[in-house]
Amino acid sequence: MRKILVATLGETPQVVTEAIDVLKAVKGIEIEEVVTVSTKGCKKVDMAQELLREDINRTYGNKIVYYNWPTDFEDVDDQWANIGFMKIVCSVLLHYKGSERYVSIAGGRKTMSALMTLAVQMYGANGLYHVLVDENDISAKADIDYLTGDLDEETKKRIFHPPTEKLKLIELPFISLFPYISEFLKVLKGEKSEDLKVEKILLETGLVKKDKDKLIATPLGNQVKQIIEDIQLLPLPSPLRPDEKKIHLSEHHGKKYLESIAKKLALCPWVTEILSDEFHKHQRGKTILQEDGSIMLVTQSDAGYTLILRTTASNRAQAERLVKEVEKYL
Repeated sequence: MRKILVATLGETPQVVTEAIDVLKAVKGIEIEEVVTVSTKGCKKVDMAQELLREDINRTYGNKIVYYNWPTDFEDVDDQWANIGFMKIVCSVLLHYKGSERYVSIAGGRKTMSALMTLAVQMYGANGLYHVLVDENDISAKADIDYLTGDLDEETKKRIFHPPTEKLKLIELPFISLFPYISEFLKVLKGEKSEDLKVEKILLETGLVKKDKDKLIATPLGNQVKQIIEDIQLLPLPSPLRPDEKKIHLSEHHGKKYLESIAKKLALCPWVTEILSDEFHKHQRGKTILQEDGSIMLVTQSDAGYTLILRTTASNRAQAERLVKEVEKYL
């Protein structure tokens, strides 16, 4: 069974490689795929993601594939951003359910770590961890500003991979509510559950309230319902690594421009194949769902250079849902 590390990512990318190394040293768990969840549009977080990708490729090579699932916002600092972040992390946990999922909450803001922990309680995992490093170690003091400075390769290696005896792996307990998710959704939609425990849990947590002889969702309950319904629309990610996804580009003067965009889109977990198409300069900047379920992406170029994306969507509802996800990678 494939072993996945799911981690929050902020401005200290080394907390992810520390988790990879200490899980192997302490638990004998050899991670095969890393999925980070980060905010979007923050320059320092984007730089952290690139540094992490470079180190994973350099240190582990083909043994570990790396994906980042970006969110729609620059910070997790309001109710809607919290809901959006929850959707992403719950989606990751649900769609890797056939694998062994190990979760690290060491990176990013405290709010992100708290939401990741809540997502684990909803959708389960094989282990929930926090990783600490000896405060006297150089990696404990290294942020993105330091990491992008004039560092030699030996110092970078020391930061991303401190001796494992300098690391502390803290295993956190949790109780997974995943077996009840479908029943929770039924009650939140106003339907009757055969399990009275489900109704009791939702009443006690304020997600539903009594209205005469029935239960109705509260505003907070409606938000949870939206999260669950939205997650269930996402198809499974592709088993292909980014470098295994086929990119077919026509030989024309815009090929180099399209290559850089196609490489970004190959990092989208649901994209399986990328092809160039005829120019559509009158639809510049649009992402359009095609009749066959593929996604047509018209770039912002004056010529309207266009790509066609094949995805893992198996029906139109899933394909429509993926249009929003694809746009995050542009």
